[in-house]
Amino acid sequence: MNHNSAAIIPLVGMSIPIILVPTILIFRQLRLKTQYRHAERMRAIELGRPLPGEVNTGYTPSRLAADLGLKLPLGLFGIAWLASDGSGLESLPMWIAAGSVGFAGVVSGLILTCCYPAQADTGHADPEFHGSSKPRFDADAFDVVGSRG
Repeated sequence: MNHNSAAIIPLVGMSIPIILVPTILIFRQLRLKTQYRHAERMRAIELGRPLPGEVNTGYTPSRLAADLGLKLPLGLFGIAWLASDGSGLESLPMWIAAGSVGFAGVVSGLILTCCYPAQADTGHADPEFHGSSKPRFDADAFDVVGSRG
């Protein structure tokens, strides 16, 4: 046996744990990180909160209701104004239609906005969530067993 091959065998034997142990630990850490991320996402879905890491588009129910009540009538009247060409009474049915649909949009937007006052800024579907992780009541205030004496 050559002198060089006798020195290579212990070096290879020592390098296997040096490479193998960190590799195993890295893959284990990546797996745990994936499990934690999955558990966090599932909990957010259960609570009706936005998913972690996702960009909030801002389309909350109250925002959509305000868009319906504001932008729809403005768009309708803008289109009716462009289409009328100042033709006088001939465009009256178009203005009546735009006015009635615009009025319906304003009323619908107002009703929907009043239905979702607490969700205006949070974007959460859960009515118990008002932008805070704490409940709205003190849990110790309802200690019935302790008050019996």
